[in-house]
Amino acid sequence: MFAKRARRGFIFLILISIAVMVAGSASSRVSAQEAGEPPLDQLFEQAFAAVAEVTDPSSRLFIGWRLSEADVNHGGGRLEERLVSILDPALEKVLADHQASGMAYMATTLAVYGRTSELLGVMRNLNDTWNRGRKVLRILTQKGDVATAVILAERESRAWQRVLTLINIVHMLAESGQRQEAQKIFDQVQSEYGALSETWRNSNAGNYLSAMAHFDLDQAERLARGFKWEIERAAAFLAITRALAKIDPQRTLDIALKIQQQPHRGYALRNVIRATARHPHQQRIYQRALALADPMGRAYAYRAAAQDALAKGDLARASEELDRLDAVLPGLSEKDRARVADRAATRLAIEVLSGDVNQVFEKMAGLTYGDDLSESTAVQIIANALMQNGHYDLGRRVAETVQGTTNYASYLIATINARFE
Repeated sequence: MFAKRARRGFIFLILISIAVMVAGSASSRVSAQEAGEPPLDQLFEQAFAAVAEVTDPSSRLFIGWRLSEADVNHGGGRLEERLVSILDPALEKVLADHQASGMAYMATTLAVYGRTSELLGVMRNLNDTWNRGRKVLRILTQKGDVATAVILAERESRAWQRVLTLINIVHMLAESGQRQEAQKIFDQVQSEYGALSETWRNSNAGNYLSAMAHFDLDQAERLARGFKWEIERAAAFLAITRALAKIDPQRTLDIALKIQQQPHRGYALRNVIRATARHPHQQRIYQRALALADPMGRAYAYRAAAQDALAKGDLARASEELDRLDAVLPGLSEKDRARVADRAATRLAIEVLSGDVNQVFEKMAGLTYGDDLSESTAVQIIANALMQNGHYDLGRRVAETVQGTTNYASYLIATINARFE
């Protein structure tokens, strides 16, 4: 009798859970419809057409990769054949000085779709896996295809490049919790690093210690402290903070504070800030790192916080974060102020959303474009802010103002991804 009641109660709970999920899904769809967004199928078709219309071949390869991720994550891979078919000709048209980045974008798309043989064909000509091929390595390790990632590492023509590629694989596996796999690759790193000449070992010591830190942080710290020159110690500690920031931000902060050399100390603190900014349970670490950061580090943090708040519709907090950014500006050089010039577009987006959104085009006419702030960047910031705050059609019209660029396709892809956040 009790067992039957318990079973009926369990079934009831399951039905309630399903009802809640369906209601939540329906609510999400209503919100999209109320914002004027088209159906998902239509968004994918529009995004594909927008990618095909991007005139610069390198840019088309870049935005094609972005669409492939949305397609696999949310579209069931519906665009795979058509998307690859328009990216192949683009790769052939990429200018010589953009060939490496173009091949990397194409290879990344192929990795997203799991087209391993084609991926290996493209990467055969890259010989830059440790650098431009990092996204490919990350996707392969996420998919559990470590063997192909190692093949790409072993294809690098120079020994130090092979070591750095293997170190990247170690980091990616460790970050995803695949410690046993990471340890196996690190064993290979130790062997190949030891075979390097003394000059190349010294040049890559910090990277080597950053990989070691995943398995024996105390030893990695001891070896870093043992370097003769302060600049070498600072570089090694900085490399360790890049590796550990997402995994152990508190220990990373402790290491960053041991760095005496600027700007290495500032870069290390920025690693902590980026790793903790969006995690409520890590705000104590975030605030301490922020308080100790250099002015440029705080400027980047305030800009990121403003953009995050804007995306969430918290206009008051977004404005406050920009006010904090403005307060830092007098302490920055002219060159550093230019690095955060896109704050003007974020400020304008807040202003538009706080008043009559239909005045967006008139207000955008008052922006000044140049080397510091491009029209394309401003359009992307403002269009996405409109979409994220329920004004899809208006955001779409803003995104369409810069013809032939990645803006419109990027806007549609952001709309697709926002449906599932």
